[in-house]
Parts: sequence; structure tokens; C-alpha cells
Amino acid sequence: MLKDKEFYINELNKYSEDDDLVYLIEKFCDNAGLFVRNKKILYLVKTEGEKIKSIKTEYLNMFSNVCVSPVTEKSNFSAGNYNIIEFNGKFDDVVFNSFLELCYIHSQNINSVKFVEFFNSLVNMFQIPHEQRYKDLLGFYGEILFLIKCKSLGYNIIDNWHKGEHNNCKYDLVFERCNADIKTVISQELIVTLKHNQLFNSDKNYLILMQLEKNNSGKTLNELLFELKNDNSIGYNYKFWVKVEKEKLKISPRDMEEERFSFKNCFIYDTSAINPFPTIPLKVTEIKYDLDLIDDDYYSINEYIKLLNLNKITL
Repeated sequence: MLKDKEFYINELNKYSEDDDLVYLIEKFCDNAGLFVRNKKILYLVKTEGEKIKSIKTEYLNMFSNVCVSPVTEKSNFSAGNYNIIEFNGKFDDVVFNSFLELCYIHSQNINSVKFVEFFNSLVNMFQIPHEQRYKDLLGFYGEILFLIKCKSLGYNIIDNWHKGEHNNCKYDLVFERCNADIKTVISQELIVTLKHNQLFNSDKNYLILMQLEKNNSGKTLNELLFELKNDNSIGYNYKFWVKVEKEKLKISPRDMEEERFSFKNCFIYDTSAINPFPTIPLKVTEIKYDLDLIDDDYYSINEYIKLLNLNKITL
């Protein structure tokens, strides 16, 4: 289990910026762990000698096939060639949290995720602008809560969430028979803002509306994610947690820790039944509007799952 961020910062502060030796901070597995050198944190992964071109970015430096040898016989890591990712950002930055989380997750999936694939995913993530927007928190919260609700009914759909690269993914959920987009509201009114072509097209689509309320007795986003991480049927699913960390970069860390919501209801609509503009003039390429769904028929989560004909989780 990954330790608290403060643990790693305290460990870094024990060493000098002029110390060229590499010190082990935490061993994640036999072939990977966190180290410090020149007061910078490093993620090292043992390699069999694969050649990868060194790369430097704003937040990360990557060095390939570096020979590392212990200076004492009591060392907890073995000599060999390692691929190295050096973190260049600030330690009080949300990016540092994501870096730690993803390095640990990668170490638990080291045999199935190539090092260069992991590094490229980090680079792509950390280039995303840090948008501290409240609506990003609400949207992400509603999506994660829907996954948890389905899980509580015995259905694990995390592999259907943001399928593929999310920047190119049109829908929040993709199933064999249909797609779905998830919207979140915290009001009594069931009004959502939609881009018409997003849901009303030739695909079979559903609109999932998660209704929350601000509640001091509710849960924070971090608490929801912790709940998922400790679920044995989900655990450290690499692809899922990479997508989670990517979404977290768009949200204020304080909001993730302090804003509490409770679940009120979930309304799921067949978009073919709620289309307000069945015919759009050819000259109109895009329409964005607010849609009031208060009087429309909807499915419950249970009814929706039956429509999907999903298989229950077997443990």
C-alpha cells in the first residue's frame, strides 16, 4: 500500500541536493521502487537491457538502461540495469500525488504494462491544464458513484468507463449494445446542458442523470475512490486508475477532500424518447441547450442493467 505523500517528502528532506548517490525510499516490488538522488524523487524499474531514447519534459525526465549498483551488502535492491523516471515538479503539487499513485499502480502491473507505455501515459496526463472547476468535480463524482452503484448490485463496469483514450472517447460508458453519457445535478430540477449531436445520433444511446445533494454527512470524492481501491474485485486495475488520475488532474485537491455529497436518485433515459429536435436543418452543425427532463419516463439502475444483459461478478 502506498504511504502518505508527507512520508516521501520527509524522506527526500533527509538528503542533500549535492548528493549524487541513489538512495532507496521504498521498495514496491522486487523490480521497482522509489529512490532519491540530488533531492529528486526517482521511480526505478529493472530492465533486461531494452533500448529506449531518453526524454525530458516539464515534469519528468526518463533515462533508459542505467546501471545501478548497491554500495553496501545490506542493500534492499539488487544490482542491474534500470529504467528511471525523475520527477521535476513541486512536491506540494497535485501532480506529485498522481505521480506517486501511478508509479505504485504500475509496479503492481509491471509484467503487463511496458515501461515506455507507462512513461508516455504520464507525459500525456501531465500536459493537461489544471482546470480547477467545480463542474469537473461534480461530473467525475457522478461517474464514479454510478460505477459504485452498479458494483453494489453485483456488476463491475469499470472496463466500460472511458473506453479507449478519453480525449477521443465520445461516451462515458460503452457497451456492446449501446452507449451512455453521465450527467450530474445537485438541484431538485432535472435540467442538463447537452450538445445535441453527442447523444442524438445514429447510435443507441442512453442519458444517465445522477442527482446529488450537498450534505455534510455525505462522502467526498476521495472517499469514493478509496472505497473502489479497497475493493478486491477492482484493486489496482492499471488502465482504470490511469484514467482516474487523469480526471483528478482537472479538479481542485481541496474540493476532492472537502466537498461532500449524498446520493438522491438516478434517472436513465433512452435518448430516442427524449429527443427535442428530431429534425435538424443540414446547415446547422451543432446545437447546445438546456433540457428539462422532469416529466420524461426513465429507467432505474436495475432496469437499465437488465437491458444491457450484463453478467454478474463471480468471486
